[in-house]
Amino acid sequence: MLIDKLIHRIRAFRGSFISIAYRPQNAAQVDLPSFCEKSGNDGRIGIIIQGGIWEDYNFTIETVRLYKKNYPQAIIIVSTWSDTPDAQLAGIKNQNVELVISEKPQKSISGNCNLQIISTYNAIVLAKSLGCEYVCKTRTDQRMYATDVFCFLTHLQDIFPLPEGITSLNRRIVAVGSNTYRDRVYDINDMWLFGHIDDMLQYWCCDPSLIWDKDCTLTQSQRISEAYICSNFLKCIGHNLLWTVNDSLEVMSKYYIIIDKQSIDLFSIKRINEYMNRQYVASNGLIEVGFKDWINLLK
Repeated sequence: MLIDKLIHRIRAFRGSFISIAYRPQNAAQVDLPSFCEKSGNDGRIGIIIQGGIWEDYNFTIETVRLYKKNYPQAIIIVSTWSDTPDAQLAGIKNQNVELVISEKPQKSISGNCNLQIISTYNAIVLAKSLGCEYVCKTRTDQRMYATDVFCFLTHLQDIFPLPEGITSLNRRIVAVGSNTYRDRVYDINDMWLFGHIDDMLQYWCCDPSLIWDKDCTLTQSQRISEAYICSNFLKCIGHNLLWTVNDSLEVMSKYYIIIDKQSIDLFSIKRINEYMNRQYVASNGLIEVGFKDWINLLK
């Protein structure tokens, strides 16, 4: 194949090996069996797909169709904006899922972090009113291809309960190691998260105006997006913020479960080079945390 010849040439030129994964674009192309007897109790799950509708390859709508196929009992909620074109909204409504439409702030702050907070929180509130016990927060530009995801996640929470004495949470929050960095303080990837509905309400109840704390020893540019949301969550559950790498690692070990994105086959259409940025030299201090690393943090 032409692509194989190209890869061989690039391999010789760069001195690197290249991995490529082929994934179906449309839900109709996916046909995977379930290994869980009751589909992981999907009826208790709310899947939130948050953000602007992604039209390339009909990506967001096909993601909805895939979730309806793989998790037929789950409640699917698409949370987007009032300025979304009517044709896009109609396409979502035609999938017979829940739709949350929020007013978009006039100004986007810190990589659209305030937009993410607003649309996610509004969707979680709806999920709570619909009786969801758990919420999986995702985005319109990403999708999970794997089956039995929620069976897997709730089993992980059973296997790794919260440490004794923690009463401000119901269960651990599950996050993915991709874009979760060891040496950036409280830098837990928030693009995809799974947790008990009440814990997720606490996670996303922070102020979307992003007012930085006077006691924060980090610069404003360091305390952005993930760190802002995570640190506010930690305050809500009574954790004493020390603003150190050691405390950040302690937070991961106490309140979270960090999984590898391969476990749920998480794909982002924005990140075309997802298999080209593996790190084999720790030169920039940004080392991602995987499930292996998280297990090694446990005491």
